[in-house]
Amino acid sequence: MDTLEAGDVTIYYEISPILLSQWTGIPAVAAAYAQEICSIGSDRFQFFFDDVIIPRDAIAETLTRRTGSFLSRALEFRRAQFSPLDVFSREGINVGLYPSVKHEPGIFDKEISFVHDLSTHITPFYHTIHNIKYHLEYLAEEIRTNDLTLAVSRSTLDDIKYYFGTEEDRLGVVYNAVSWPEEFAVKFMAELGSAYVEPYILILGTREPRKNHQIIFDMLTRWPELLEKYRFVFTGRSGWLEDQLSVPSTVMRGFESGRIIYTGFVDEYTKYKLLRLAYFSIYGSMFEGFGLPIIESMSVGTPCIASFSSSHPEVGGRAALYFDPLSAESLFERVEFLGRLSDEDARALSEASVEESRKFTWKSSFQELCYQIGKVLVFD
Repeated sequence: MDTLEAGDVTIYYEISPILLSQWTGIPAVAAAYAQEICSIGSDRFQFFFDDVIIPRDAIAETLTRRTGSFLSRALEFRRAQFSPLDVFSREGINVGLYPSVKHEPGIFDKEISFVHDLSTHITPFYHTIHNIKYHLEYLAEEIRTNDLTLAVSRSTLDDIKYYFGTEEDRLGVVYNAVSWPEEFAVKFMAELGSAYVEPYILILGTREPRKNHQIIFDMLTRWPELLEKYRFVFTGRSGWLEDQLSVPSTVMRGFESGRIIYTGFVDEYTKYKLLRLAYFSIYGSMFEGFGLPIIESMSVGTPCIASFSSSHPEVGGRAALYFDPLSAESLFERVEFLGRLSDEDARALSEASVEESRKFTWKSSFQELCYQIGKVLVFD
């Protein structure tokens, strides 16, 4: 926070992502930064939505509930109880900080927003027309009017430079991160301890074509014996274009026999349990701006097989195992490799995974965010 101590500065944090009922991806990231802001207890940060200020205690309650449903309803039916957003009521510089979309440019003296990926530009065939239209019509204006645009990986920063021609001095990188409440580990040991669990492979991610579940289906079609060795557990909410996924007969039989399971959306503790108990995880996405499931898996010591794509090598580093996202054979080779590891080698890979994930903490990411905000103010 040192770079923010000089002068009168108020930073307004926009909360629309955490108003959603289910927090995955961007809402989870937005919630993590809101938690960091609440933890420092500084009036320098204010929360807002649309044209109203959101009290800090309402944000704290929302973070405790891990859903934005209650706050969203309060904003819909009891909006008058919230104070108006008046950026002229405070002296000094006001900064608008948007963890996702900047809906209205030009409200604040300085404006900063996060861009999480450019998948609608690079892989438009994985998106709905609505998503593509938004990015084509509005994202360019958002970036143009920003004093600083923050990318969640170097890969995404390079994409912004290439597609929008943005100068590097108006860009920055602030990585996503991973953390689990301390009570999760205690609760896990009390509930399960060293209980035996049938080997399963966990696949985290929204059910949509870009997440590339199809490559796993293709692998299981060619090597159905894998279903005898492992269960395959898919965890995540339904997404756009899900109906375009082709489910082969082998996979359908796997669903029918219970060897393949779709859990749907799960809460954070359930996700933590599933990750800790998994033999390993697979994250085969064709394109990501960061790749949270990779470090979520590695942070609990569960090795991750990730597609060699976009930002994934930045996130998984040397501990993740990579495969060609277009090759079922490449994925199969990695699955077979992990299946052959000795206990000693498996422990070493688990330890390396945890160590790699420690590079990404919300505390360090928030410190970097404050530094980036400070740069905008210093070089005014």
